[in-house]
Amino acid sequence: MKVRMIFLIICFLLTGCSYGMDMIEGAITERASFSINASYQSGQLTISWSESPPAPDKGFGGYEVYIIPEAWNEYGTYEVIAARHNLFSPNFCYVSGFVLGNSNTRSVSFPLSKFDLDGKGGEYYVRLGIIKMYVEDSDADPKKYYDGSNYIEYINYSTIDKISGYKVVYID
Repeated sequence: MKVRMIFLIICFLLTGCSYGMDMIEGAITERASFSINASYQSGQLTISWSESPPAPDKGFGGYEVYIIPEAWNEYGTYEVIAARHNLFSPNFCYVSGFVLGNSNTRSVSFPLSKFDLDGKGGEYYVRLGIIKMYVEDSDADPKKYYDGSNYIEYINYSTIDKISGYKVVYID
């Protein structure tokens, strides 16, 4: 079994496949659990994915989009740039709560023109988080505490359930 795993890892490393890197990162760090597609054209950032969130009655809280605001900095700090609520981040772009709060959503597109990423073009790293609502009592119904509209409850009772591997987009 170990020989097979080592062989698979070597194959993925040699191919440079982002899906392979996502799988390896997920196995090593338990951070990346799915892949996304991302593109930038005419001032619009578009992200798409196929990963399903938990069912709304099982605590789905929405999606969040993250970016490292410095070009060419793969190891920088991610900032939230889109979520179902206005999180008041410096580079935040509010996208309709209906879009990022809908469990059926599988893509989002929004303008980056108002962002102060770092003032120059280059490669930027983006990720997508699937947010889960939780409560102290694991037997309790998360919807009892959060109906999707209350910002304070979203902040107080949310956690990242799954996060994508990073995707590089070239922004000019």
